[in-house]
Amino acid sequence: MNAEDAAGYGIVSHCVPAGTALEKSMEIAGEIARNGPIGVRCAKTAVNVGMQGDITSGMEVERACYAQTIPTSDRMEDLNAFREKRKPVYKGE
Repeated sequence: MNAEDAAGYGIVSHCVPAGTALEKSMEIAGEIARNGPIGVRCAKTAVNVGMQGDITSGMEVERACYAQTIPTSDRMEDLNAFREKRKPVYKGE
């Protein structure tokens, strides 16, 4: 299977010309970095830990990670920024 076929089947999320993978990965990293650090950390944990078990345990990990974001200032900033139609300014709190 070549890269284009893999992209067509959804096995990979991006297919780039030879020699441009680092550039694309930095672009994606920049998109991720613009999000709240607590949410990104929790999402990463949910994916990494949640994939190690069955669907029920994976969903429990996801719920636990989401619960960690509820009381944060960053969550409130995100909601306020959305309501005010502006970009959020995250503090990691």
